[in-house]
Amino acid sequence: MFSKSTLTGEDEQQESELEYLNLIRRIRDEQPQLFESIKRLPKKARSARVANRGQAAPALLTYFRKGRLEKFFMTETNSVSRELDFFSTARRLACDPDTQRAEVGADFYRLLDCNKAAFVEATTEDAIQPVGTSRDTTAKLLQRLRSKEVRNFQGYTEDDEEYVRRVIGLLEDGALPRPTRKKLAEAFRTEAHPLKLLGIMRRDIPSQFFEPARADTVRRDFNPREVILSEYLVGI
Repeated sequence: MFSKSTLTGEDEQQESELEYLNLIRRIRDEQPQLFESIKRLPKKARSARVANRGQAAPALLTYFRKGRLEKFFMTETNSVSRELDFFSTARRLACDPDTQRAEVGADFYRLLDCNKAAFVEATTEDAIQPVGTSRDTTAKLLQRLRSKEVRNFQGYTEDDEEYVRRVIGLLEDGALPRPTRKKLAEAFRTEAHPLKLLGIMRRDIPSQFFEPARADTVRRDFNPREVILSEYLVGI
C-alpha cells in the first residue's frame, strides 16, 4: 500500500500533477485489484472518515463533473460551500491505508445540496446578480424538496412523486432558468403543505422542461452535471 506522504507529495519540494499520475500508474502496475475496484466505483459513491487534526468537521467534500470540466466543493456546518483546487482536494482526501471508515452523518444530504448549488452556480452562464443569491435559492429549493415532509408525503400519487423527482433533477442539473428558480423560491416561502408546493411547481415550471426533446438538448448543449464522489468528515 502507499502512504499518506506518498499521496500528498510531502517528500517533494513542489507539488505537481505528475506526482499523482505516477501514483495512479504505480497502483495500476503493482495493485491491479485495487486499481480495478477504483475504476468500478459507482457514480455518487460516498464514504466517511474522522477528520485529520486541524480539519473542520463535520464537513462534506464533493467531486463534480460536467463534460470535461471537473470541480471540487466543500461545505462545513455553516452551510457555506467553497471551491477547492485539485491539490487542496487531494491533500484533504489523503489518508493512510488502514484508515477506518466512519458513519455518514445525518446532515449529509443538506451539505450535499449546498455543494450541488455551488456547482450549479459555478457552471451556469446566466444574468449577473449579487454573488450567492442563485446558489442560496437553488440550495433552499433542493433542501425543501428533499425534506421528510415533502419526500415522505403519503398524499402523493406515483405520478406526483415522479414529478417531484424530476424537478429535483432539473435543479441539480441547472436546467431551470434563474427567473423560474426565483419565482419558485418566493412562492415556497408562503406555503408549507406538500400538495400546495406541488401545485406551485406545476404552475410555475413550463411543461417543455420535462419534454424528452428539451432534456436531450440540455444534455447535448450543456452536458449533465454529475456527482462523482463525496467524502464526509466526522469530528473527533
